[in-house]
Amino acid sequence: MILPVVLKGTRPDVVNASINSSNLWRYCEVLTLTTNMRLLHGCSPDEVQERTEFAKWVLGIGDGCIGNVSDDSIQVEIPDDLLINSADNAILTLKNTIVDEVNNYVLSLISGEERTYLSCDSLIADTASVNRPNDIHTPEFLNTINSSGLPNHKITLKVGVPIMLLRNLDITSWLCNGTRLIVIKMGRYVIEGRVISGRNVGEKVYIPRLSLSPSDTKFLSNFNAYNVAISRVTSRDGLKILLTDDNGDYISTTSNVVYKEIFENV
Repeated sequence: MILPVVLKGTRPDVVNASINSSNLWRYCEVLTLTTNMRLLHGCSPDEVQERTEFAKWVLGIGDGCIGNVSDDSIQVEIPDDLLINSADNAILTLKNTIVDEVNNYVLSLISGEERTYLSCDSLIADTASVNRPNDIHTPEFLNTINSSGLPNHKITLKVGVPIMLLRNLDITSWLCNGTRLIVIKMGRYVIEGRVISGRNVGEKVYIPRLSLSPSDTKFLSNFNAYNVAISRVTSRDGLKILLTDDNGDYISTTSNVVYKEIFENV
């Protein structure tokens, strides 16, 4: 279960805001999902068993049933094959600033001419707020916002760079959230890529500019951002975790915070 986001809320605030704390919960029917379609999508019969086991491990991490309980967190031992013992691989991180640093470094290692794409951000007219000026948020200010569900204002790409879709563009053509591609041509408003994951591996596709809106409710006004989407892991081979202690030494144990009380009446 994905917890609700309560701005500046405490742990009890988050639990009380969850759907199963509602008075309507007793009228709901709980349906259990048993198959991780993201992990099993596009895999061969030989990979099904391996990916099924990995899916169980991922589910166990989410449910908090893997590891040793310590105070409000759970200490999880990460399998050796998922650990990075050097900084030469992909890094899973919680902070977007570190993601940007890693992406920029990897981009610098790829030869070729780069092209920078900028979003075109604008306010969405709110007819209910007729007395509020329309220019309180300038385009320059909107360009600085890094919000949930939106790529950054600036994205720099090169031919040969791997990217990943963050939106379902065309489900019938298997251009879904999580599909990975290699950039093979960069147009002004369209990126041409070759699919490298899923059922249509090898096909050429075109990624247009998209109209996106932030899911973050802290902004006073809603706005549109037109951009190209990217990012995320779908298999065990694609997951690598870098863990270090305060001294920078590599470790294999990390904390997993799970609100188990949320499952009590599920």
